[in-house]
Amino acid sequence: FVLINSIRAVRRAKGLTLEEVAQRCDPPTTAQTIGRLETGTRTLSLGWMNRIAKALGVDDADLVQLPQDTKLAITALLGADVASAYTVYVSNEKGNSISVIDSTTLEVKQTVKVGRRPRGITMSPDGKAVYVCASDDHAVQVIDPATLKILRKLKSGPDPELFALHPTGNPLYIANEDDNQVTVLDVEANKVIAQVPVGTEPEGMAVSPDGNTLVATSETTNMAHFIDTKTNKIIGNVLVDARPRFAQFPADGKRLWVSAEVGGTVSVIDPQPRQIIR
Repeated sequence: FVLINSIRAVRRAKGLTLEEVAQRCDPPTTAQTIGRLETGTRTLSLGWMNRIAKALGVDDADLVQLPQDTKLAITALLGADVASAYTVYVSNEKGNSISVIDSTTLEVKQTVKVGRRPRGITMSPDGKAVYVCASDDHAVQVIDPATLKILRKLKSGPDPELFALHPTGNPLYIANEDDNQVTVLDVEANKVIAQVPVGTEPEGMAVSPDGNTLVATSETTNMAHFIDTKTNKIIGNVLVDARPRFAQFPADGKRLWVSAEVGGTVSVIDPQPRQIIR
C-alpha cells in the first residue's frame, strides 16, 4: 500500500543526501531506492518506513503526513489514536477483508471480513466511519472504526475502484473502472447525484483542499481529468505518463501529484493553469 510521506522534507532538514540515508539503513540500500520511496514511485511499506525512520533518527510517525481528515491513499488508511501512534486500515483485495494494524508494534490487531475484492479505503473527517470499496459487489461499505462492524452499504456505480471524500465529508467521488465514469454520491442520503464520463479505466481520485476541484486519473487514456465539483463537469484534461494510478493534492492545494505505474514517474501539476511543471 501507499503512504503519503515526508521523507524528503525530513532528510533535507537533517542535511542528508540520498546516499547517506541509504547507507544508514539496516541493512543498507541504494540512493535510487530511497529516492523512489520519497517520491512514491516505489511502495512505502510499514517495514520500509520503520527502516528509514531509524536511519533518520526520528519516529516513523514523523514520516507520515496526516491530512485533517486522516485519509491516506489507495489501500492504506491511518487513524490517529495519540500523537505518536495510529491505527492502519489495509484493504486485502484477495482476502475480502481489511486488516487493522497497530503502528507501534506493526502487528495485525484484527481482520474484518468485508465485501468481495475490497479496493479503495478512506475515513470520514470526523473519524466515525471507514469507507471501503467492495468492487465485485458494486458497493461501498461503511464500517464503524470503534466496533469494526459494517454499518451500511452504499450505492457506488459498477466496479468501484478508488474514491475520494469531499473535505466536508460529503459527497463521495467514486471511480467506476468498467464504465469509464465517476459516480458522485450523497453519503447521507445514499443517493447518486451525478455520473461524470471520463477516460478509459478511471482509478486515481483526489479532491482539492478547498473542495472545488476533483481529479480522476484514467489508466488507459493516460490523463488526469479536472472536474468542477459545483457543476460536476470536466473543465480540463492533462496528459500524463503511462497508466496513472494515483493522484494527491498537498495540504495547500498548490500542486497535484500523479503517479504513473508503467511510466515509473510522478507528474507535478500546477492545478490553476493545469500544466505539468515537473
